[in-house]
Amino acid sequence: MMTNNRPTLPADPSPMEVQARRWRIRMYLAVILGCLLVLLGAWGIRAYRQYAVRQATSEVPGPDELADVLRRQAGLATTSVSLTKLGIYDSDKSDAPCSLWKPSTIKFGRRACVVPVHITIHYGIDLTALSPGDITVDGRMATVRLPQPTIVSKEMMAQTPADEVFSLATGLRAVVGHSEINHIKDMAYQAALRDTRLHEELAAEIRNNTAIVCGSLLCSLGFEADIQFKK
Repeated sequence: MMTNNRPTLPADPSPMEVQARRWRIRMYLAVILGCLLVLLGAWGIRAYRQYAVRQATSEVPGPDELADVLRRQAGLATTSVSLTKLGIYDSDKSDAPCSLWKPSTIKFGRRACVVPVHITIHYGIDLTALSPGDITVDGRMATVRLPQPTIVSKEMMAQTPADEVFSLATGLRAVVGHSEINHIKDMAYQAALRDTRLHEELAAEIRNNTAIVCGSLLCSLGFEADIQFKK
């Protein structure tokens, strides 16, 4: 009698077994992903702590570095003033006296001109003159001795509106011309810059504004600032 020894095919897994297998795969993947996240978090915390330690133990900038930072500010303007000065020309007072020996000095009539000159003056500190010897660093305290305030920039309105210029002529004299008006403006401009009264009146405000600006700059570098001014 012969027997049939054909191999039997494995039975198809049931839907419950397939679902259980998928669940186990998802669980393994979730565990692996969680472990990776934990390792990445631990590495990030360790790197941040190392960075914080380096920052805390890093070398504090010295006077040379601070002087270089401040010198980059060049002419630090902290106070601006806009003013109008009148440039006045009167031929009776400005022209040379008449002389019979010099016919060219004999003029008939009078010329006068009033020109408003609009000027803007910027006061501040010339930081290019700052040296490392002007800075003292003690821990996180930086003491800076600044020069006295001065004019760091100035400007004059290039064009004066024609309706603002008052010009008259009498006799045989011609009205003051454009070139002479520019000359009058330049003289008034130079006179305004030589006038030290405005500078003296604003000196305290300029020093205060400069101390605030420089102090803020040093604070941004991690220092407490003590701003002083040379005498």
